Amino acid sequence: MVIYGYKIVNGMAEVDFQQATNLRQMFSLYLKGLSIRDAAREAGIEKSACHCGKYLADSRYMGDEFYPQIIDEETYNQVQAERQRRNHRTTGKRAYRYHTIVVQDRFKWNIAPNDRKIMLELTGAKR
Repeated sequence: MVIYGYKIVNGMAEVDFQQATNLRQMFSLYLKGLSIRDAAREAGIEKSACHCGKYLADSRYMGDEFYPQIIDEETYNQVQAERQRRNHRTTGKRAYRYHTIVVQDRFKWNIAPNDRKIMLELTGAKR
């Protein structure tokens, strides 16, 4: 299976001009601050945000022994740094404000309402 941006001709990977243009535009729009989904849509890529996130992370776009280069190394590295920055911003270390529910002095649920995280702890109380 060939990755987005390429086509196979006579057993060799070649750049698909239209898809490569869309990829370059998506990388550029992402660096300008658009979300993965918005950058992909504006670039004309009708794939899920999950697929497009994988495109942004795929180092083969810089070229390797099989795939020709579509994205230059500097742009690729900038996108990886931006992805890490945004990921840390949304899932990095932060103080959760849990709602605590204690049931019969035995179980305690810590619920972070916006993160859909529920933690169950035994409180140590005996029967």
